[in-house]
Amino acid sequence: MAQTYQSIYNEGSENCDRILSAIDENIEMWENGSIWSYSDLRKFCPHLPKKNVVKTYNDQTLLEHNLGYDFVSQLFVIQNGDTMRETSSRLWQKKDTTWKIVKMKNLISRK
Repeated sequence: MAQTYQSIYNEGSENCDRILSAIDENIEMWENGSIWSYSDLRKFCPHLPKKNVVKTYNDQTLLEHNLGYDFVSQLFVIQNGDTMRETSSRLWQKKDTTWKIVKMKNLISRK
């Protein structure tokens, strides 16, 4: 589920519905030191670029039967040919029969 989420996220705004459906409406999210709400994510999603990923590291751990963690660090090329690194850590919680991201921290930096 975490790898599927990362794949649809990397495809950008064309997957907004699927991206947002994986995120809990009460998410606690930090992006480069700023706090984001679900509403902020919904507003930004149509502007989410497709990523030309050249290198990925990911790791997932099931912490409890209804709580999981994933970590992803990926290097991608942007339009002018520069590279960026995006690192994300996420807590997933199973709610009823669906896994949702309940906490997320992202850091994006130029490489």
